[in-house]
Amino acid sequence: MPRIRPLEPAEAPEASRELLEGPLRLQRFNAVRSLAASPAALEMFLSMNAALGRAALGPVERQVVLLAISEANGSAYCVAAHAALGLTVGLTGEGAAEARRGRGPDPTLAALAAFALAVH
Repeated sequence: MPRIRPLEPAEAPEASRELLEGPLRLQRFNAVRSLAASPAALEMFLSMNAALGRAALGPVERQVVLLAISEANGSAYCVAAHAALGLTVGLTGEGAAEARRGRGPDPTLAALAAFALAVH
């Protein structure tokens, strides 16, 4: 299957380069670097993430949902990325494994993961 090649900042269009070298310099995941080929797509992704950041769910809760759905979708890349991101926001490795199984390290997170899968 064809893939969009992740770009280094120097290869990206100017509008994307400014984001990759500035606010995203510590978050250059392949998905973000691939979106950099289109400044509009990169801007959409960043806007969506900013909106989710203002949602009622905290960072750990968001990663639990994203891990459950990534596993359900069979996306090894997304599972790996969200497991790593989960560690940076306080989710343990065991918590990430539980989320992937549609459970959680505590009753609230377990209910959240189960709900996310039910909606999925």
